[in-house]
Amino acid sequence: MSKYIVTASVLTVRSGPATTYKAAGYLKENDLVESLASTEDRAWEKVLAPSGLTGWCSAKYLSPVGGQGAGGPPLLGRGAVKPIGMFLRQGPASNRRIVAFLKRGAGVDLLESALDGVWVRVRTGNVVEGWCLRRHLAEESLPVPLPPETGMHRLTRSNVPLHQNPGPEYPVIGQVPGDCLVDVSNNTDDGLWKKVATHLGATGWCLSEFLSAVGEAGQPAASEEFPWMPIAFGELGVREYPGSKHNPRVQEYLASTVLGSGPALPDETHWCAAFVNWCVEKAGIASNNSPMVQSWAKWGQALQAPRRGCIVTFKWEDGGSHVAFYTGASGDKVFALGGNQNDGVWIMAYPRQTVSACRIPPGWPLEAPAAPRSG
Repeated sequence: MSKYIVTASVLTVRSGPATTYKAAGYLKENDLVESLASTEDRAWEKVLAPSGLTGWCSAKYLSPVGGQGAGGPPLLGRGAVKPIGMFLRQGPASNRRIVAFLKRGAGVDLLESALDGVWVRVRTGNVVEGWCLRRHLAEESLPVPLPPETGMHRLTRSNVPLHQNPGPEYPVIGQVPGDCLVDVSNNTDDGLWKKVATHLGATGWCLSEFLSAVGEAGQPAASEEFPWMPIAFGELGVREYPGSKHNPRVQEYLASTVLGSGPALPDETHWCAAFVNWCVEKAGIASNNSPMVQSWAKWGQALQAPRRGCIVTFKWEDGGSHVAFYTGASGDKVFALGGNQNDGVWIMAYPRQTVSACRIPPGWPLEAPAAPRSG
């Protein structure tokens, strides 16, 4: 199917190929659409927009674009600005509105070409898109890209918007706090967007530039030193129930401690220590049956530095505390799998300086076991 770019400020999409038909929706300048059909006189095009809008619009406000220029090389590549400066324009013509100015040497991704090969649509490093003259770019081939990463990712800024679909034009359905990891299940073909699941079970799309994969810190290992780790990973996604109902699984965590001698407690009860206790007991290791973080800071043996799977406690500036299982670190952040982390079992990122203790079971080797040799 042919692709077109909208050249009008606002273009009406109609239910039929004439101005007498009702408006089905509207397109904005620089929107990209696919052609589904044409009238015999080529005056009207039936188009499909990325939003799903379908209908007829006047062909004189559509400019054709294609995957490569006439006789030109393929456009899967990168380019660099050759002149001292260069404008990016909203469409493939010198009278179109300027959207950016690039200096000599600035790198761009080549996205599409006008069919005459004179103009190309490019994207800059800070995700500004526009059109420029092809002769102003020195082009180079792109290396074969690695498959986009999935699995647990941390956020590189606070309160990242979660969109309903992959694109800034789609509704924002929520925000993800910066200390919560997200579980990536899919990527767009261009790698700009990732589909994520949050700690609350919500799914949506985030810009890839705000996400960074945590690798092994976000997934179970084939062989874990501490037997509670596969158990803890198996509980990922357990959450408190909203309202007056209570999650029986969270109540089970609480009942594994000394709190189990009384009536079932609501799932809003602080349960991070109870989750650690439940996992340790399920692994067949004697716990301390305590729902208090402070008791886990003294349980077993102390480590000078955390290692994967150890029990790690945190102390906050306001005097509060927390306990979970250490999974790894990156820069000034440590990652921990635990309960009651934003009201659920999830992996969170915490500042290194908040770690107050690292503990392993009594009698456990203080040195980590040697990694098995390959071959």
